Amino acid sequence: MILFKKSNNKSVFIRYTKALSIDLMQNCGFLFLYHSFILQIKIENYIIKSYIYTRSAVIDFSTKNYQSHNR
Repeated sequence: MILFKKSNNKSVFIRYTKALSIDLMQNCGFLFLYHSFILQIKIENYIIKSYIYTRSAVIDFSTKNYQSHNR
């Protein structure tokens, strides 16, 4: 997953690892949501707001993983 945002006329790219974006999302939605929250805190320390990323993480958690882990 690649997050793109322009900040101060500079292009900022943040690459998330395959383990975070795919494996954690498939194995446990709660862990994926937790790690996305930690990532947002780290990203805000670099003055990059990533509300779109956290919103997509919540959507993935509620649609796929939440249903599969609560049977």
